[in-house]
Amino acid sequence: MNWNPRGHIPPGIYDTPHFDFHFYMISETDRNKITAVGDDLVITEKPPRQEHVPKGYVLAPGGSEPRMGAHWINPESSEFHGQPFTKTFIYGFYDGKMAFIDAKKVLLVMVGSICS
Repeated sequence: MNWNPRGHIPPGIYDTPHFDFHFYMISETDRNKITAVGDDLVITEKPPRQEHVPKGYVLAPGGSEPRMGAHWINPESSEFHGQPFTKTFIYGFYDGKMAFIDAKKVLLVMVGSICS
């Protein structure tokens, strides 16, 4: 779990304070090998087989991160259509295989869920 007090890129989308809940499907050793630069960027952004990508998800432009892989987003999510970001779900791939899932949630939404 990561707390992002100022959010993160892209501006205007995920720049609200929020938690990222990352669940990795690869080892720490394999994560440490991911640089997402140079030749490794090609491996990082290798497309997975279509049947392994949830419907509607696409590779996020500039969404490849060291120690993680490539972030795949759903461009139909409300935060991409002028609605405030409150929660979202992102898939991560490396070398065409799922490497992580990432659930993001804004703190106020979490507090509201706990208090309701």
